[in-house]
Amino acid sequence: TRIPTPRQTNSYDCGAHMITVARAILHSQADDSASLIANQATPSAAASLRREMYQLACGLAHEWCVANNIEYFRAS
Repeated sequence: TRIPTPRQTNSYDCGAHMITVARAILHSQADDSASLIANQATPSAAASLRREMYQLACGLAHEWCVANNIEYFRAS
């Protein structure tokens, strides 16, 4: 069964957009999946996920640096 999914609206959130759509599909109900996906897989949801992944990556990098006695520098 093919389910229509929203299009990505920028050129830099492709990974976050794909994960957002996949999450929406996994959480959808069969009877209203298209509308649920359209409501959950939004550009703001992808941007929020991108920020969440960035924060996670920075936290993991910091933990690794501390564990290995390396100075941690986080770019803005």
